[in-house]
Amino acid sequence: MTSIKSNRNLRVLNYLFGSETFNYVFKRLLQALLTLLLASALCFAIIELAPGNYLDTLSQNPKISPETLQQYKEEFGLDKPAIEQYLLWLQQIVTRGNFGKSFVYQRSVASLLWERVPATLLMAIASLIVTWAIAIPLGIVAAVNQNKTVDRVLQVVSYTGQGFPSFITALLLLFFAQNTSPLFPVGGMTSIDHADLPWWGQIL
Repeated sequence: MTSIKSNRNLRVLNYLFGSETFNYVFKRLLQALLTLLLASALCFAIIELAPGNYLDTLSQNPKISPETLQQYKEEFGLDKPAIEQYLLWLQQIVTRGNFGKSFVYQRSVASLLWERVPATLLMAIASLIVTWAIAIPLGIVAAVNQNKTVDRVLQVVSYTGQGFPSFITALLLLFFAQNTSPLFPVGGMTSIDHADLPWWGQIL
């Protein structure tokens, strides 16, 4: 009986881990982790290549003694080589979930990130809804008018949008928001007159 159950469990595991869906999800997760690792290394390198650091700003404050600055250097590992600093920072994230401390806000970076999660989710969900609201009707129009002028025009627009760098698109949208102000807020979560709008206007 035990052998039958073990064989059944093995078949289930082989089915799960050998399926194309699992392999696809696994590859995507590895790609995401590699992208995060490379992005963090690039950001760290850019900050490291910039002249000076935050302690140079603190050293201009006469109230902060050299002993305090040295203590900060040892505490945050700023007296170590850049590679060692990055590896220590990465180790703290993986083992403790510690992203470090913000000198500007005098708080942990993790708490600042958690504060901004709701706004990030709101933006992501809203952009997804807008994308679907635009893409699905256009896809239906293209399918109905296959190989016609409308279909070809939509294909050109689609390929152009996919090939356009996202940061350029973001800058163009910022210019558009600036020129249509106060219809679209350039900065912040809401427009200036958000509190005076009706409930449906606040949602929009």
